[in-house]
Amino acid sequence: SFRSAIAEAPTTMFASKATSGSNKEELIRRATEERDKRQLEKTSNLAAVKIQRWMCNTTGRRATLRKLRTEVDECITNATHPATELFLAGQKLLFVYRPNVDAKRLDAFCQAVLVGMETQDLKRWYVTVSLNKQYAVDWIKQVKQILLLVCKRLAILKPGQPVDDSSVTTCLNMILILTDYTLWKFTVRAGDAMKPTLHKLCVSFVNHLVDNGLFQTLHEVLMTGLGRTEPGLTKHTLAAAMGIRPLALCHFTPAMMTLFIKYILTAPAIILHLANLCPETIAQLEKVEFLPRVLDTLCSKVDILSSINGTSALCLLGNVLQLGTLHMKLLQEKKAVEQFVTSITLLLPLCYEAQTTSTHSTSSSWHFMFGWCMDSIDRRVLDSHPHIRRQLQFLWHHTLVETLFAPVLALTPPPTKDHAPSNTKGKFSFSFKKTTVPPLSLDKPTVHQMCLSCSMYNICASTLKQMGTELLVGLSCQGTLVSKLWYLTRGVFQCEVERVLKSLCSEDQEGALWKVLQLFCQVALYLIATLDNKELYEQCDYFSLPDLVEMSEFLNQLVFRLIWDYKATSPSHSILLTHARSLLLLLHSRDARKPFCPPDHWLLKELKVSRFVLELKAKKPRAEQLFGEVPHVIPHRQRVEIFHGEVREDRRSLGIADPRNHNARSLSTYITVHRGRILEDGFIQLSAISVDALKGNVKVKFMNEQGLEEAGIDERGVFKEFLEQAVKLAFDPGLNLFKASSEGHLYPSQTSHIQENHLALFEFVGKILGKAIYEGMVVDVPFALFFFSQLLEQNNSALLYSSLDELASMDPELHRSLSSIKHYEGDVTDLCLTFCWEEEFMGKMVTHELIYGGSGVPLTNENRISYVHHMAHFRLHTQLKEQTSAFKRGFYSIISRAWVSCFSPPELQRLISGDQVDIDVDDLRKHTSYCGGYHDNHRVIVWLWDILKSEFSEKERSLFLKFVTSCSKPPLLGFAHLEPPFSIRFVDVTDDDDHGDSVPSILRGLFATRHHGDGKRLPTSSTCFNLLKLPNYSKKSVLRDKLKYAITSGAGFELS
Repeated sequence: SFRSAIAEAPTTMFASKATSGSNKEELIRRATEERDKRQLEKTSNLAAVKIQRWMCNTTGRRATLRKLRTEVDECITNATHPATELFLAGQKLLFVYRPNVDAKRLDAFCQAVLVGMETQDLKRWYVTVSLNKQYAVDWIKQVKQILLLVCKRLAILKPGQPVDDSSVTTCLNMILILTDYTLWKFTVRAGDAMKPTLHKLCVSFVNHLVDNGLFQTLHEVLMTGLGRTEPGLTKHTLAAAMGIRPLALCHFTPAMMTLFIKYILTAPAIILHLANLCPETIAQLEKVEFLPRVLDTLCSKVDILSSINGTSALCLLGNVLQLGTLHMKLLQEKKAVEQFVTSITLLLPLCYEAQTTSTHSTSSSWHFMFGWCMDSIDRRVLDSHPHIRRQLQFLWHHTLVETLFAPVLALTPPPTKDHAPSNTKGKFSFSFKKTTVPPLSLDKPTVHQMCLSCSMYNICASTLKQMGTELLVGLSCQGTLVSKLWYLTRGVFQCEVERVLKSLCSEDQEGALWKVLQLFCQVALYLIATLDNKELYEQCDYFSLPDLVEMSEFLNQLVFRLIWDYKATSPSHSILLTHARSLLLLLHSRDARKPFCPPDHWLLKELKVSRFVLELKAKKPRAEQLFGEVPHVIPHRQRVEIFHGEVREDRRSLGIADPRNHNARSLSTYITVHRGRILEDGFIQLSAISVDALKGNVKVKFMNEQGLEEAGIDERGVFKEFLEQAVKLAFDPGLNLFKASSEGHLYPSQTSHIQENHLALFEFVGKILGKAIYEGMVVDVPFALFFFSQLLEQNNSALLYSSLDELASMDPELHRSLSSIKHYEGDVTDLCLTFCWEEEFMGKMVTHELIYGGSGVPLTNENRISYVHHMAHFRLHTQLKEQTSAFKRGFYSIISRAWVSCFSPPELQRLISGDQVDIDVDDLRKHTSYCGGYHDNHRVIVWLWDILKSEFSEKERSLFLKFVTSCSKPPLLGFAHLEPPFSIRFVDVTDDDDHGDSVPSILRGLFATRHHGDGKRLPTSSTCFNLLKLPNYSKKSVLRDKLKYAITSGAGFELS
């Protein structure tokens, strides 16, 4: 047709020469369409032929495959099939095998092989086909192919799922039976002649599987089966999935050990489950000395660790730890111990690299051991974390600790000499000699082992963040270790700071010695914190009092040198400074609560106070760091002066340093207070003003009982009176904001919430107490030391230990109960207690959990120390948390936190309530002013000072001071800092109507100072002005008797 179209085309063109160009294009288009149509018909015909051919082939193939599958099914379901038929069925199965169709058929074939191998009929043993020359080569190929299919099949199964459990067991047993010729029964009959050949054959099978991912597959099986709260593998399945027999078959070659460690020992808690389910397997591992092989591989092939992430390293760490604890006999040699410690130390940095300093980010996730991690965390590992934690607890298992620290525990400290404490008037004194520290000579391998062990535990404590405290507490419970570590430390360093600093700067073996000191500081911190006063001061089971004195002096000098001379710039300096300072502060706090050190023990001769003060004013970094971290090395007087200097600077910045200047008057605030509502009116009016206004001058106008305004001008005296009365009312236990302990010490009441706006009241009380300190006023309010610990934020929430002894003053009955539990010799589970506290409130029983889920945590002998201190911490801290926080908000709004952080709780009490010393009468006389006609040489004044100094007892002098100032204790830095200054005014004894400071009384006093009356009037005082109003007595005996009567009876107070 194309030729005819071509033939017609000239005719058409010549027939009509007038045809346009469009007709030509139409002709070409039609020709193209015709050509495409013919091509399509041709392609369709070819496709139809191919489809017909494929259909015929597929139909035939499917028929053939169905036939072959039927034959395979008939063979494997025949209980009496011979091995050759099973082999031929296996060939057919390999030919037809499709994973999504024949998976169950593969399971059935494997089951048939396993059943045949269990019979006594030699002809049914699948492995006997290898003896048939006709099929031997093909059988070997078939076994390799079958094993490969089984391995792939195993990779997709889910152990622990009922639908897959039987298949998992079958596949694992198939791998086991075909790779271990010792399980082939005919080898017993054949003797030893065939064993070398069969061994090589099985090794080739194992190598084939290993090359195709056997250990990776077993890893997934173990991860899925063990990555849960309860293992999903049975006893036999777990033993088979362990892969020990193939490993032993290859004689534990380094390559196989590397794969085994990387994929099998990184399974979560596999050794734990083996010990529980298959103890015989653990025994077999000990026979083949498996632990030394693992340790040798970890130490020699460090490169294998580069491919292990943090979570896998943690699982490996737990398995190695438990393996070492189970096979403790294998760790008796120094080499094994060194390899064990080195292996643990190599694994810990991998765990550390998985951590991130960021608290949370889009790329991080929470890990039960590391905190926030950058690595993605396998859910299966998270589910098995209780088992991993149980393995990691072997770190402080007594058998492991005794093995790793055997040389230290074998040390025998000499008896302590020349360290006997004596007690004179409640103060300890010691005969202390540095030369009594004997040198300790140890061989280099022993020192090296000790340094390695201590370094390992130091890294563990810093890496395993979520159980670092648990680790150190576990080690501290072995008190003998802690005391021996101190003996080792003092023996190595001779209690000389220079030796420690030299170790920090050294790069040889001696440079690791400081790690022994680091571990001691961490462990001793928890041990000493858990000891109550009886254990620490009387029983002295772990440290004698001279040991504590020696320890504190050594640490005090070390911390000072690290800050003052070295500035702790290197990582080793900073690490040691952190831990040494923590232990030092604990010892200082225990000494502050109940002294065991001699006077001025904490002060350092090396520190020049004048130079320190100059550097602190110049804001030198080392001076600021020293003052911020170990302020106790600064004499107390200098710290108080620094505090007052900070207050003066703050007042100056606010323009209130001098009440008479313009700026000060602009900051004055006026309030009116009714005598019957001092606390209520003060709370309402002072809470409404700003902090800066409260720091400034507050002028007070009193309203008397009749509602009339009292006459007088407030020149700080009236405000002092208001402040004293407000403090007295606020801290009165009757208000139920505060309670008094058995010793009369105050602490917030846990039932204060029944008071309306109780938290606002606590904040206001904190403000007025801060205002009193800010103004330099001495307030006689005794606080409980545990409350001051919270106020200064010195209680470490991780320790929870310092509260037990202080509990006696708050709840003596509970303290006795907890002490009996702590020292109970029987099984405390008989008491049927849990980690919770029940109390009755408003007729209902309220339960408080001491820890999360505490009502379900029973009290045991293992956790009773934790229970005791959690209970004490709950009663003294947790129950008072809201009240204390509100008080702190108010207090620190007036007094900067940095100003008082340099004081211990007893020192803060002295800052508030004055010094606990006898009154210095000479100092008081030196800073006394006189008015009304009196002067220092006046006869009555001379009598007064002589009576106070020579005839009054210490108690009577305190009563006199309370009579004139409302506080029985002198100011902390002497009477030069008494605000307002103490003054004595003459009053006329003949004027019985003169009961105050009226103008006529003052004028009569100025011009009639020689008048003598009958001496009937008592001395009176105006405590708001620190003023003593003293009549002009005619005899010294009259003055003494009247004064003694006035101060002891409490009568004669006048409020101006």
